[in-house]
Amino acid sequence: MKSIMSINRKFMEYSPKDLIEIVKSKSELIDGFEISINYNDNDELNYLKELAFECSKNDMFFQVHGNSSLDIDTQVNFFKELYSISDELGYKINVVLHSVTGKDNDESIILTTNYLNELSEKIDNSKTIISLENLNDTYDDDRLDLEQITPIAFNNENIYCTYDIGHVIADYGKITDIDENMIPLLTNIHIHTHNGEYSQGFDHKPIFKNDEYWNEIIKGITLLKLYKYDGPIVFEYDLYACPGDTTLDKIHSYIESMEFVTLRIK
Repeated sequence: MKSIMSINRKFMEYSPKDLIEIVKSKSELIDGFEISINYNDNDELNYLKELAFECSKNDMFFQVHGNSSLDIDTQVNFFKELYSISDELGYKINVVLHSVTGKDNDESIILTTNYLNELSEKIDNSKTIISLENLNDTYDDDRLDLEQITPIAFNNENIYCTYDIGHVIADYGKITDIDENMIPLLTNIHIHTHNGEYSQGFDHKPIFKNDEYWNEIIKGITLLKLYKYDGPIVFEYDLYACPGDTTLDKIHSYIESMEFVTLRIK
């Protein structure tokens, strides 16, 4: 299992080269990055490309958290930006996407199915992978959970799944309630914890030993390993939820949590 750090614009006061140096100086157990950007921001798009280049130089894994609110044509253009990166790295680029939210779950399923089916027809599936993520409900929206996204992936050979353990916890489900038949569909795992206080990133908190969900998280990952899952484990923390006074302090505590958990799951 690869241990992957999730990053976004909050990290971008450091260049990709400097960020990798920070990570490598603090831990030998972090294997790469999953990056989320605003595709319409050229600086962020260039950061993504530079990070991919630095990952190639440093033998680190690279993948992307995309944005399903983009219209299809814009989304296809974003995927095309990843083709040369796939060629350079020598593997398909995993792109995590959320479901499309409608007025209710039935409409969300239809919108998501149609969106991803059309997208999969218009992109090069030999260079990129669509990985649909299970979500938890928010105060405003009912969003598609693991059970609801599974048929969408089963019915299109080019669609896979990201299993977000933190979203299951936030919805008060059981991490171990996963169908063994779904394991071959998984290309990615997200982990994080949460608390009941709604705030930015309230369900994307770092995991430490004193966390109330610690045993559940470890049991969930152990079960996936028993089912022969051996893909990336993405630590999807909100940087601002990590302890520390400065961005660098917060990155260090992010890394400390990753190392603490990785030592126990590897």
